[in-house]
Amino acid sequence: MPIRHRNLGTLNPTLCLKLYVWSALGTVGLALVAGIVTARSHWGYWFQRPEVLPEVATIKTVERVIAVEMAESSAPQFAAVKEISPFDRPSSHYFLEERQLHALIEAEVLAANFTLAPIGEFANLYRHLVATGMLVEPEPGYEDQSDSLEGLIVVGSTATGEHLALVSLTSGRQVSNDHYPYYELVFEIDPVTNELTFQQGQQFFFDIAGFEGFEWYSFWWMYGLLGLMIVLPVTTAAIIVWAFKSSPPRLSQRSEGNCSTPPLGD
Repeated sequence: MPIRHRNLGTLNPTLCLKLYVWSALGTVGLALVAGIVTARSHWGYWFQRPEVLPEVATIKTVERVIAVEMAESSAPQFAAVKEISPFDRPSSHYFLEERQLHALIEAEVLAANFTLAPIGEFANLYRHLVATGMLVEPEPGYEDQSDSLEGLIVVGSTATGEHLALVSLTSGRQVSNDHYPYYELVFEIDPVTNELTFQQGQQFFFDIAGFEGFEWYSFWWMYGLLGLMIVLPVTTAAIIVWAFKSSPPRLSQRSEGNCSTPPLGD
């Protein structure tokens, strides 16, 4: 009786190579998009941290530098910090609140040995921050930690005589697991009433532990390696299945009748 068998057909090396190449390229491409989107979602920016706000470059004279933190009071209020650690760090990558100071020192508008000023009219800065709508809402379980803010305020004047307050604040407590917001804001100061008028601001995030140090390219490589570990074996299995199913059947004959072993002769 004829029996149909299928053997693994002859694989076309060129076709197999193309399948591997296109599978790898597709995986790497999708990983690139996923890495960029993840960075934007997690950090609040696409490829790198944004530069300081353009108003920083308009400052021609620095009048005051104030270090602030949240005061222990019934209502959210700021208090001045009397001293900070020596300002001798070459980079503000891990000290975000110093970004604007670095820019002013590099522009030779502010001396590195500046002294700190009292809080003055900025004790009630928190209500102005709330009015901007920029403060990040914490995730469930972190609500009691989100109002802890600390940072620096630089008061300066522009060439046209405007008085600006450059505010840079980090959250001392996380708004989600290992995840902290950073804020940069510019307020115009009324020279008569000292009332603050919000001009513009920006925010992004940083991690302590968590994904600290990861950028879009880090997520890209992570997703790419994980994707290739999955896609390449699947591609191999698909090629084998395709080759097996596309091979023509082979017929073989099997004798019918009694399949028992014939008896031995006498």
